[in-house]
Amino acid sequence: MEISRELAITILNYLDTHKSWYFPFRVMGRVGADGHIHTFFLQENLQHLDTDTTRLLAKGFIEKITGESLEEYIAVAGQGVSRVLERGFVGERG
Repeated sequence: MEISRELAITILNYLDTHKSWYFPFRVMGRVGADGHIHTFFLQENLQHLDTDTTRLLAKGFIEKITGESLEEYIAVAGQGVSRVLERGFVGERG
């Protein structure tokens, strides 16, 4: 999967700070004709998967299959609750 240079740096900084955390991908770069890295990508490295990594992978696959993320679901549900609170509780008299 191709990623931006900025995302590659962000991932590498995070991994450097969190050395015990397992990221199931390698951040790779392709060297151009001028000798500089122009393209960054993730290469799978699915070894020694721990529970957290497995959960994150499962969550990503479930989001892909269902077409919605848990965060989006919570945000939409929260909007409905906010509207109810703005109007007042059910049965409340003004």
